[in-house]
Amino acid sequence: MRPKGPDRDVAGPDIFLSYNREDAARAKHFADGFAAQGLDVWWDVALRSGEAYDQVTEEALRNAKAVVVLWSPRSVVSRWVRAEATLADRHKTLMPAMIEPCERPIMFELVQTAELSHWMGDADDPAWQDFARHVREFVGKGGKVKSSVAPAPKRALPSKPSIAVLPFLNLSGDPEQEYFADGVVDDIISALTRFNQLFVIARSSSFTYKGRQVDCRTVADELGVRFVLEGSIRKAGNRLRISGHLVDVQSGEHLWADKFDGALEDVFDLQDQITEAVVGAIAPTIQRNEMERARRKPPESLDAYELYLRALPMLWDFAPETNAPAIELLEAALKIDPDYPQALAFAAWAYEQRRWFESSDNNAAYEARCMELVHRCLKTQTKDADVIALCAFMTAIVGGDLQAAREIKDRALLFNANAVWTNFYCSMVENYTGNSDRAIVLAERAIRQNPLDPNLGIFLHALAMAIMAQERWEEALPVWERTMARKPDWVVALAQGIVILVNLDRLDDATRLGRKILALDPNVTSGSLRKKFFKATALDTRPWIDAFAAAGIPE
Repeated sequence: MRPKGPDRDVAGPDIFLSYNREDAARAKHFADGFAAQGLDVWWDVALRSGEAYDQVTEEALRNAKAVVVLWSPRSVVSRWVRAEATLADRHKTLMPAMIEPCERPIMFELVQTAELSHWMGDADDPAWQDFARHVREFVGKGGKVKSSVAPAPKRALPSKPSIAVLPFLNLSGDPEQEYFADGVVDDIISALTRFNQLFVIARSSSFTYKGRQVDCRTVADELGVRFVLEGSIRKAGNRLRISGHLVDVQSGEHLWADKFDGALEDVFDLQDQITEAVVGAIAPTIQRNEMERARRKPPESLDAYELYLRALPMLWDFAPETNAPAIELLEAALKIDPDYPQALAFAAWAYEQRRWFESSDNNAAYEARCMELVHRCLKTQTKDADVIALCAFMTAIVGGDLQAAREIKDRALLFNANAVWTNFYCSMVENYTGNSDRAIVLAERAIRQNPLDPNLGIFLHALAMAIMAQERWEEALPVWERTMARKPDWVVALAQGIVILVNLDRLDDATRLGRKILALDPNVTSGSLRKKFFKATALDTRPWIDAFAAAGIPE
């Protein structure tokens, strides 16, 4: 670190905190951490406007004993942060820290910088403690910091993934926007509670941290959660921006971050949009994180939930080499807990998929096992929308009971219309029951909610199928091509492509797909494809059957 800066005649704060607005939640960790060290911190919670700093900001910057600059990909391109860092460097008060990997402005590359990209507010983190000690010594307040407050007892984590949504910081400088920030958090908490697979801390507990200086690790320990969602709101003119990020407190990893903009006059529509987007992204992100955690755990210590998590990515491969082990994992989960709804529903789907990987002689047994599991799952009276919607999907394509599938689908959407996979499964039910307009709405919602999902190709398949039902072949083609780019050997998508290409008079391309299907499954026939696709449907299946024959699939 730099040697201690010169004493100043004018009293100023110990620390001036320089950061980019989009890093406000991370900056709060530093402000809280320094305050806990007994340091006086000045950080700008009002919007900057005009062509120069306001008088208060400039005085605090010039008179601070240390200027802590937080470098990130956003702050390195901010003229405000660069100006603050330049002035601090001139006054020999610069104390920079890296909060996210980036290339610093060249004039600061030789300035020693603390590496704190991983730090999420843990007061016991060695790198943080080292940095804080240097800062205390720099401002003349060295010595061991003693806490007069006994730490709260650490709560055990619940069996399900657990999350707390903290009150969002109001960085707008407008107290009137406080209600909006609180309203967004209320809506997010309410929506997350509809995900039966999550343990969500109630608002009354989360809001005890409003206005308090506390780090994520403390929140996680006191509330007994693994994930913490933080955010901020700021206003510029008649525009609002909401930023949020999700942290796995145990690993310190940033799992998700995003920002949302909208007009102030559409404040309530914006609130709904933010809630849908945040919730639609967070639940799958947490699930992927949990699947990775289960994958790393030794097999002998897996419980039913973790066995189910290990099976999920195998199911989403839609491949014979992963389908069989997925079934084994799910059956093992059911031996531990025979009434576990998630294992029942996804085991049913695994057997449905199995039909595509073996000869038709075994299809009846797989279909019977599939529907047995569906009925057992529905008897559990689960409120998990994804599980209910998957049962609706299986009831349509395997059970062939379209009326029952509609009723089950409606129940799933009633429980949670924000769940990504619920929207996909329900889109497929709408496809099979002949409601292509509604299928398009649901498929597009799933895609919009989670555009970076590794399983996006599956959602695109549902959208293409709905567009095909309306015989809009030119529009269906690019959607199908996006599916194929992600799942080039998926027989379902290959068969779908045959139908599109034949109806676009691209017979050579369709025949090439037909040969690929036969190479993957030499026993396939147009009749077996029809039975697997359309046990019962309100769709017109003639374009499909005719296309299979035209592409050289034997009868």
